[in-house]
Amino acid sequence: MPHTACLQLAAWAHSPLTDGLTMSVDVSAHQFRPTQFVDRVLEVIGQAGAQPPRLKPERTESMLADDVDEMIGKMSTLKTHGTCFSLDDFGNSAPAICAELYHCRWTR
Repeated sequence: MPHTACLQLAAWAHSPLTDGLTMSVDVSAHQFRPTQFVDRVLEVIGQAGAQPPRLKPERTESMLADDVDEMIGKMSTLKTHGTCFSLDDFGNSAPAICAELYHCRWTR
């Protein structure tokens, strides 16, 4: 997860004009795949002082072809810390991801 995005969220939190803003950050399959992904995201959020609900890691549907159980586990762990996920390119393969959407309880 880009540290810069979390730093920006932390800066926005200090202004009443921007404290409610969120930021979506693209997460590639390469970034998501390592077992330390969750720990790294939480570390970056903590170092920057960002509010987890303001960060929206954005996944592409191409990543849904990977190990679904592992993906759900990582997403669920981050969700318990307040981070929400969004899905990019939703329109291309919606039928293929219905099962995942049911299990993950996507927030957006």
